Amino acid sequence: MCWCSTPKFTRTPEARLRRRRRWAPSQKTQKIPAINASDVAQVAMGANAQQTLLAFREAEAYPGPSLILAYCHCIAHGIDMQRGMEQQDLAVASGYWPLFRYDPVMRSIGENPFRLDSPRPTIPFRDYAYNEIRYRALAQTRPEEAAELLAVAQNMVNEKYRTYEEIAGWSPSRFPPMRASESAGIPPVS
Repeated sequence: MCWCSTPKFTRTPEARLRRRRRWAPSQKTQKIPAINASDVAQVAMGANAQQTLLAFREAEAYPGPSLILAYCHCIAHGIDMQRGMEQQDLAVASGYWPLFRYDPVMRSIGENPFRLDSPRPTIPFRDYAYNEIRYRALAQTRPEEAAELLAVAQNMVNEKYRTYEEIAGWSPSRFPPMRASESAGIPPVS
């Protein structure tokens, strides 16, 4: 199974219960701490090939570490692999996989380094999730629990996107300044 993209609520029932106690929808995602230290992007080629290309170009140009989180469909998701790019687009459209780029170089020129590249979710999470067997299986075997977890997932998706929208609206001064060691060798942006 592709654990890297399997949501927290689709694993074992015991793990789901532990996570419910530990996670709250208002918590920040794990990507936020990594953002302050490097060039970071979240991409899905099936949703926006141009954004994916920009993210790779920025990562290549950045002199420090770069991290690109790419949505990768796999056979374990239980989708027709010929429709993988469409499923990536649905993941973005549902807000499950928002596209963003964080370029620390933008801090040095006084601009917000965080750019949210995907629009607000246009479809409910359910429309994305129930295309995949990993979600449908729970709905078929435990429909009440699936409905409850789907509602929790939708709330988490909404909260994550709201958080990213908030960060995208921050003034550049809210971000830590770029250290001299980070800017060494970076040509000025015109």
